[in-house]
Amino acid sequence: MAIRGSFIYIGRARSVLELEIVKEEGEMEEAARGALAQIEAKAYPAQLSRQGVRAVWRYGIAFCGKKMWLAQD
Repeated sequence: MAIRGSFIYIGRARSVLELEIVKEEGEMEEAARGALAQIEAKAYPAQLSRQGVRAVWRYGIAFCGKKMWLAQD
């Protein structure tokens, strides 16, 4: 295992998580989808692909208290 930049490298598949906290349960789905869009906007998957990563799993997660909403690509 090696740490380079802000990513930890173990094998050829990676997960990218973007986390959001909201105040109302009704905002959770939109926040999770927005978090997923932010992963693409910041080009994290492209950075990983240039470094030889073959599979990138993307997850946008929103929390409201003890509840959570997961959006994945």
